[in-house]
This record gives sequence, structure tokens and C-alpha cells, in this order.
Amino acid sequence: MTRLRDRTVRIVYFSCILVFFCFEARAYELKTGIALGPGIRTDAFENLDDVFFSLGLHASLLWGRDGDGHWAGGPHFFFISDDFSNVGAGIGGSVLFPVSDEYPFELSCGPMYRKDPGEKHSAGIAARLWWGMLKKNMQDIYSGSIGIFIESRIDVYGEEGRFFILGIEFDGLTILGPLWI
Repeated sequence: MTRLRDRTVRIVYFSCILVFFCFEARAYELKTGIALGPGIRTDAFENLDDVFFSLGLHASLLWGRDGDGHWAGGPHFFFISDDFSNVGAGIGGSVLFPVSDEYPFELSCGPMYRKDPGEKHSAGIAARLWWGMLKKNMQDIYSGSIGIFIESRIDVYGEEGRFFILGIEFDGLTILGPLWI
């Protein structure tokens, strides 16, 4: 048993060293944003049931971007609320496509979980296409951004159907800016 424990400790130790060197070897950056916009809830495009307001917090940790105009990828996290009546969260992957130096596309996709009023739970898939200004910050991990997005969510187990959101996303730290002074 101690031999197995020693082997596990060594594997964890060397994995941590490998991850540390990967972080140091490749540039990485954090992109956060507050997303606002109107959305439509539809049931397989047969009828437009409901128009709602969507609010979300999104964060992407992107690896491999050494400067403007480079590809990047990494995990994407988000928290959402529609009309302040439900809450949802998800995690997925994100890829940054450098269509121009300062205006890249970011495609994010992953599973999500939502809790509606009345103890209704649902799981689904969320996909998002973001386009906007994202300038590489060479001094720090955090990069400010502003852009527009289109998002699609599909409830797999719920009876809510599909959701489409079109909106704007601005840098998450711009709200906290006055607090830093």
C-alpha cells in the first residue's frame, strides 16, 4: 500500500512540475466579461414563446497567445440568469480565432446546468460566438475586452426548448475600476 501511495505522490508531484513549466513556457491570459442582451425562447422554431433579458458572467483562460494575431484555446466558465428568474452555470472549451490583430472571434461550447423556479432542473448544451476587441496585455495575465456575441442554448432533458441570445459583452473589471482608486 505504501508503494502505491509513493507512486501516486510522485505522479502528482511531476504532473504539477509539468503544468508549471507549461504555464511558464506558453503565454496565457484571462478574459472576463459581463454579457447583456435580449433573448428568445423557442420550441423547435414552431412558435416564438417568450422574449427575455439575459445577464451572464463569462470567463476564459486562454493559452498559447503570445501576442495579437495568435490562436489560443482553453477552458470557458459562465454563470447566467434569464429575467432574474433562474440561474445557470456551465464549463466548456474556448478557441480564439485571430481574424485580425485586435478583433478576434472566440467560439465557446460546453455543457450547462440550469435551475428554474419551482424546483425545475435542466441540463443542456451552450454554444457562443463572440467578436470584439481583445488586445494582448504583455505586462499582466488579464486582457480587457469589449464585443458582441450570439449564444445558443439547448435543453437536453428539460422541456424548455432552445434559447437564442444576441447581446454585448464588456470587460468584467471595468465596473470594479472606480473601486481600485
